[in-house]
Amino acid sequence: MIFDFDYTLFNTSAGVVECMKRAFAEFNKEIPDDASIRETIGLPLPRAIPSLSAALSKAEIDGIEQQFLRFADLYMVEKTVPIPPVPTLLPELASEGFHLALLTGKYRARVARTLEAHSLLDCFDSIVCGDEVRGKPDPEGLSRIFEKWKDYPRDEFVMIGDHYLDILTAKNGHIDCIAVSSGKTSPQVLSSYEPLAVIPDLGGLRAALSGSTSARRDPA
Repeated sequence: MIFDFDYTLFNTSAGVVECMKRAFAEFNKEIPDDASIRETIGLPLPRAIPSLSAALSKAEIDGIEQQFLRFADLYMVEKTVPIPPVPTLLPELASEGFHLALLTGKYRARVARTLEAHSLLDCFDSIVCGDEVRGKPDPEGLSRIFEKWKDYPRDEFVMIGDHYLDILTAKNGHIDCIAVSSGKTSPQVLSSYEPLAVIPDLGGLRAALSGSTSARRDPA
């Protein structure tokens, strides 16, 4: 199982809003409202920032991105919280023998600190982050994960995410995707991209997987 991070496993909205507002303020730009910032969660920063202000130069976009990352190091981990039932579900899946991977546009250092803070880091066999590969929907991150389990056919992998980019990434990597509507994308929009299933949150994951297989440590 290959999980997305934002709005799939964790609610990062408070941290993203805080850091984005501070980053815009550093450049004396009009500060975006909370709702608009939340709509960008899941997008790579070079796409998220200009969507919040049409009058930014390339240099300003790059500068705001760097300021966002600086503030993220200070505030993001403490303002990120797991979405139920993640704190219990991930350890259960890992103990049952499922291989768990994480594919996210976030930077590795903050992802690792967040997972460690919630005692979830050891649940994952593979973690691929945005400072290591091209962003979604490019399948480069999936290819890194596939390398770890070369002996498994693609139909034993499934991606789980809340954004249409997760579905497109899965399609580009030729694997199934289970979409969760725990983020800002409606079930109707998610369904239009034809994932394997759309569920409200990860509480419905086991039922959605009942007709699908995914990589395990000890295949049956």
